[in-house]
Amino acid sequence: MAYPTKQTPEQWAVQLDFAGLEREHGLPAGLLTNLVRQESGGNCSLTSRKGATGLCQFMPATAKGMGIDATDPKQSAQAAAKYLEQLMDMYGGDPEKAIAAYNWGPGNLRRDLRDHPNDWKDHLPAETTHYLAVVGKGIGESFVQKQADGTLTDDDKKREEERRRGELQEAGLGQLSQNMSLGSLLGALFFQLINSFLQNKFDKMDTPGAPVVAPDQVASPTPASVEVPRTPTGSKVAAVGSAPKVSALAH
Repeated sequence: MAYPTKQTPEQWAVQLDFAGLEREHGLPAGLLTNLVRQESGGNCSLTSRKGATGLCQFMPATAKGMGIDATDPKQSAQAAAKYLEQLMDMYGGDPEKAIAAYNWGPGNLRRDLRDHPNDWKDHLPAETTHYLAVVGKGIGESFVQKQADGTLTDDDKKREEERRRGELQEAGLGQLSQNMSLGSLLGALFFQLINSFLQNKFDKMDTPGAPVVAPDQVASPTPASVEVPRTPTGSKVAAVGSAPKVSALAH
């Protein structure tokens, strides 16, 4: 589909259905419109001095890693929504931290939160402080904020269940998620993350370089009463074959 080179963020919001993307990814209403206004002003052909490109200004390496064409407005908006969702999850549903990380980078924000947990916003660079004020202005509350305020509606809960169910489907638990409540969905997602982490740890045990038990510390599989054949010269014949390797985890 051909898109105009430039139009207002509000026009992009209608054409690319920002409201639908925000509902799908659990983002506060109005966030994507504000982000586009600040990032590119609605110019999808814009390239910054640092090399960021497109409607939501992705660097080439980031765009490549996400598998998108950053000059395509639809792909750019979808990628921005997905990335903001990941940042929201990373920071407990806090949109301010997600917005700051989008601009400054998750690594920088992580160090700031570690060193200044109670006044992290006072230590943001000037650019990010301005970015947060502009992009965060007038946006709706996130699911976590509404939950804390006690203002969740049935529609909010339904959308959050659909979003979490989508995450479980991506993680391979789609069939399991069909009849789960929101609490059960969150529990299942947490279990999947823990299971993946542990599986990764055990997989590393079988990689080259893992500690190996010395042969003289392993009990011989040959019964003591069995005579080991000898060659005519009297030397023992090398054993052929070995006991099958047993995995650390039962499958």
